[in-house]
Amino acid sequence: MTTRPLTPAEAKHIETIALWLDSMRDWLALQAADPDQPLPLDTAAPGWVKNCVARLDHTIFAPVQANLPEAVPTPYRVGYAFGLMKWGTGGLTGKIPREVRLAVKKIRLSKKARRQVVRLWQDFLISAQILTRKNGRLQPAYLREINLAARAAQKYTGPDESEFHRGVATGLRGLGRDVPGDRSTDATNIHLLLVLWWRFVVRFESVTQLHAWLTRIFGPALAGDRKRTEKICQRIKLRFRERGRPRKNPTPAPLS
Repeated sequence: MTTRPLTPAEAKHIETIALWLDSMRDWLALQAADPDQPLPLDTAAPGWVKNCVARLDHTIFAPVQANLPEAVPTPYRVGYAFGLMKWGTGGLTGKIPREVRLAVKKIRLSKKARRQVVRLWQDFLISAQILTRKNGRLQPAYLREINLAARAAQKYTGPDESEFHRGVATGLRGLGRDVPGDRSTDATNIHLLLVLWWRFVVRFESVTQLHAWLTRIFGPALAGDRKRTEKICQRIKLRFRERGRPRKNPTPAPLS
């Protein structure tokens, strides 16, 4: 029995998901890189992506930078690292997140296309060392470190134990505007989206196309007007193709 090939629409959706996951791989590589050194050779991310990552390090990731400097193993910081690790790996079992499953269901992908989405997702989690495959089953790659942190916590007593659990509680809150130390601005969500979808963003040919996409995702209130999008691009040095005579058959914006 032969299975039917993917439709053009399904192939486009699969390509979009692959671009998203490849963008996140590069983002993880940039986070692990020395900010004062050139971009890693294993990422094709342009310079403006690195500029976005630097802004995120000073806004949404500010609590991490403040709580885990130089890996100084105080009881609070050990607890914070433990809590943040549990928050970051919680629910990652190789299954597609519920939000993505609902989106896939909405666009009515075939079983063959859905299987490809699952494989892409699992391959990303494994390549990013978020999950590992052991005895044919997927499990958090950080499971050993989590267990080590839990055992290390047993040595704390008295005030140190209280500090450890205070760190755990802070780490379990994750990242975002409700977390102490967060410095997110109105542009942080846009910076994060640009980083997580940079391979998609580079296909746009103008600020106008980018602004239309941001408006479709965030809505007019958060996206702001075109001038705001233009200023964000200027700050992170995101440039599109030079102005000139328009093509007779311009390339349509992705997912238009």
